[in-house]
Amino acid sequence: MYTGNFYMRYNFRIVIVSTLLMLFSGSALGATPITQCGQINSIGDYELTENIWNAGNEAVVSCIIITSSNVNFEAQDHFVIGNLAVSGSIGVLIHNATYPITNVTVKNITLNNFAYGFYVENSSNSNLTGNNASNNSNGIYLVNSANNFIYNNYFNNSMTNAIVDTNFNYWNTTKISGINIIGGSKIGGNFWAAPAGNGFSQMCTNNGEGICDQTFEIGTNNIDHLPLTNVTTTLPGYRFINGTVRDNVTHDGLSGVKVTTNIGNTTITDASGFYSFNVTPGSYQLNATINDIRYNNNDSVPVTTGSNLEVIQDIDLIRKPTGTINGKVTRYSFVTISSPQGIIYHITQIPLIVSADREVSEWKYNLNGTGDEPFTPSDNINITAGEGWNNLVVSARDNHTGLRDSNAVSFLVDSIPPASVTYLHNISYATNFINWTWTDPADDDLAKVMVYLDGEYLEDVDKGVQYYNASGLIPGRYTIGTRTVDINGTMNATMVTNTSTTIMPLERYINGTVIDKVNRSTVPGVLVSTIGAFNVTNETGFYSLKVISGSFDITASLVPDYYTNSSITVVTEYRAVMIQDIELEKKPTGNITGIVMAAGD
Repeated sequence: MYTGNFYMRYNFRIVIVSTLLMLFSGSALGATPITQCGQINSIGDYELTENIWNAGNEAVVSCIIITSSNVNFEAQDHFVIGNLAVSGSIGVLIHNATYPITNVTVKNITLNNFAYGFYVENSSNSNLTGNNASNNSNGIYLVNSANNFIYNNYFNNSMTNAIVDTNFNYWNTTKISGINIIGGSKIGGNFWAAPAGNGFSQMCTNNGEGICDQTFEIGTNNIDHLPLTNVTTTLPGYRFINGTVRDNVTHDGLSGVKVTTNIGNTTITDASGFYSFNVTPGSYQLNATINDIRYNNNDSVPVTTGSNLEVIQDIDLIRKPTGTINGKVTRYSFVTISSPQGIIYHITQIPLIVSADREVSEWKYNLNGTGDEPFTPSDNINITAGEGWNNLVVSARDNHTGLRDSNAVSFLVDSIPPASVTYLHNISYATNFINWTWTDPADDDLAKVMVYLDGEYLEDVDKGVQYYNASGLIPGRYTIGTRTVDINGTMNATMVTNTSTTIMPLERYINGTVIDKVNRSTVPGVLVSTIGAFNVTNETGFYSLKVISGSFDITASLVPDYYTNSSITVVTEYRAVMIQDIELEKKPTGNITGIVMAAGD
């Protein structure tokens, strides 16, 4: 960010490849259409009617140049792609070297790949809104300009989003209802992002309306009082009460403890003594009981859920006094539950696998308090669990004593994956990277988006980031794939994809090595040719052909030692550099004996 009083001197080189963009004021034809880079030097309405891909390839530093006051420029969501290699390139320049200009409006344009997306000099009372200045070096530069309105724009640039001096400008409008630049329901200021995901709008706290709860100071006299955000920090309408029931002496977790709340929630602790409730915010009284004569029940545990999503509340069960018991002790069977376990399941049909250390005459299970169900253990018994927490109690009556033992387990079922991402599209146009963005689904439990490139898994993108920048690419066509995953690890199997192409240079290359088919050694001195290009392999067998986009038949020839190879076809449509090695088959050799006769003998 630069906040000093800085004035840039520059020389603009302008080539207008068609007639100047002129508007005849009062014409019945409406807005003047614009289809290419050029200068607007007359009062009136103008509209961009198509995308401008090659702004950086024309002999211009600036693409859209506005030199007149009272101009209304509507881009209709079209984009202009520049060339960062052109020093000081500008997407939209608002400036007149002779006199100050005022009352210029630029709306709904996307500017990529410029040194400056917008450059506004010696201008006042202008309006920039609904624009996307991303993937530039700098988003907007304001110099000697005051009382301009810049709001509801998207800035995400590699160096700075906004450079200003100390003149006063407005960076937000009064908060009103309406769809903003990032799809939120309130229009206010701008969205301030960074390619690394740590921009102000990407990190700030949401006030509940998609507005940051802090202002964003761009520079002296330049403050966005209502910066936009899509970061959700509002807690959902549910809370978790989690904890472990323990022996008050050994502090070991106790399984099979029934834990209830004063409003009727019930669960059974798992093998480690863990329990969990999903409740609404409020105050609760917990009660813990166990079918074990060694412990007293605990019915006096208060818990309040408020500002925290999760409240941890462990519960101690007090051991009863011990003494001497005389007599014969008859042990009953111990029940082991092998499945389900105390884990997260992504299916609702779960195998029921149990065992006991004695012969059992009767088995029963009770799922979520719905009643005892008799069963016989086998390899194909399943229980049908519901979404959320499930509590299973399995009991067995053994043949020896006729006594019944039981065991319990709690487990979570999450079989419903989050919805897929939407509006997956490319917002960048460059030769070595593609920046895809999308809209996360509205599922509260969404955790992340898995990203694939050309079918290969790359990494996870956290909820709320909503973009992936694939960098270090060579020019060509690439397909991004996404799968959504919730907080419990439930994955949406649907792969949402988008195929985009980096901007391709006019010149393409076919490179490769010529190899001996038998001994696999490289072959120097081979003439490799196609239509419009030829090259001779060097000492390492390497060749390179400079061509254009298309399909090319390649011929490799080294006479008289090798047979000519004319069976290679290379397509350069989707890559700037294609690698094509070529095999040559050596002709047979041997001795020829006989008498050489002169002609006529």
